[in-house]
Amino acid sequence: MFIKNIELTNFRNYEHQKIFFSHETNIIFGNNAQGKTNILEAISLFSSGKSYRRVSDKNLIKYDCDFARIRIEFDSFNTEKSAEIIFTKGKNKFIKLNGISLSRTSELLGVFNCVVFSPEELYLINGAPELRRNFIDLFISSQKPLYYNTLKRYYKVLKQKNNLLKDINNNFETLNIWNEELAENGAKIIVYRKEYLAELSKRANEAYKKISGGREELKILYNQNVSSENYEKSDLKNRILEAIERKKQKEIAIGASLVGIHRDDIDFFIDGQDARIFASQGQQRSAIISLKMAQAEIIKNQSGEYPVFLFDDVMSELDSERREFIASEIKNSQVIITSTDRYSSGKKEKFFYVENGTVREVT
Repeated sequence: MFIKNIELTNFRNYEHQKIFFSHETNIIFGNNAQGKTNILEAISLFSSGKSYRRVSDKNLIKYDCDFARIRIEFDSFNTEKSAEIIFTKGKNKFIKLNGISLSRTSELLGVFNCVVFSPEELYLINGAPELRRNFIDLFISSQKPLYYNTLKRYYKVLKQKNNLLKDINNNFETLNIWNEELAENGAKIIVYRKEYLAELSKRANEAYKKISGGREELKILYNQNVSSENYEKSDLKNRILEAIERKKQKEIAIGASLVGIHRDDIDFFIDGQDARIFASQGQQRSAIISLKMAQAEIIKNQSGEYPVFLFDDVMSELDSERREFIASEIKNSQVIITSTDRYSSGKKEKFFYVENGTVREVT
């Protein structure tokens, strides 16, 4: 899979720009705050429908404009395809695939796959739990549209429940209905998360052992807010409901939901020790690189094609050993790299210079 070109209209700081990419390595360079990351963000939106920078759609629209439009042409299994997303200030989002309008964002999922390496994710291990939940949710959503719909429903119900908790007024029957829905959808989400994290852990460990020369092992585990040895959906649902009931009065007192998948976390262990506490910065970065390589392998295994690799200004933060490992692991894949300088990967490259929302190809 590779992206042929992207066209941006009123997107972030771009008024209108079309960029034609090489099928191999692309280097986008320029000073900070010129719009390099915006290009990668636009590309990644076609993978999950959400920005990896965790911003709302309205923030993607150029200042003082009523809409933003992004369009890509890409190749998948030697078939040319196109996709388009239009964002409006009215909060509506319009999506087309090969010229045909889609009724839901979930219909776009799995059509275009990419893996993002960003500065924020280099700090995934010791960052807030929300970062780790966001990572796994975006990844699974890009592969499983049903998961995306379940997750969307869960957070909609969670918002309704929290609003009710702030003004309960003896409306316990409605509260029980929301709790039932949270438990039902939460159990489904846990099953998906456990399945994907088990596979991620296995493949990430294989990559990590290569980086460490076989000296260390990496393990990634799901840390549930509600513990359960049984992974069956029905058992998980009952455990969630039991936990909610135990904390019912406390939830009412503080006006917020204390139980559910929105409070779960992901733990990283290197040689059995908590990477958040005991791992060096180099070990943590190796673990994240391994995680991303595992993500790419799973995508390849499920879709039949390697994803597009997007490196958002992270190469300068990695030492030569880790850069060389990445280069050796992503042969025959399209790579798009942003950098403040004219970074050279040592491969056949196409260079783009970005300045104040304008991109030009340079030799």
